[in-house]
Amino acid sequence: MPNPYAVLSAVGSGAGNSALPRSLCQEYPHSGRLVLRHDPARVRACLRAAAHCW
Repeated sequence: MPNPYAVLSAVGSGAGNSALPRSLCQEYPHSGRLVLRHDPARVRACLRAAAHCW
C-alpha cells in the first residue's frame, strides 16, 4: 500500500484521483483542492444492498 500522505499530495497537485480516508483530507474540500466524489453513506448503502449476492 502506498504512503497515503504521498497519494494525498499527488492528488492535491492534480495528478489524478484516489480513494482516501476522510480523516486524512478533511481540510482540502474547504480549500477547493479536493472534491468529494461519492457520499460515503450512499456507497455504504449500495454495498450492503449488493452484499447478499456475494
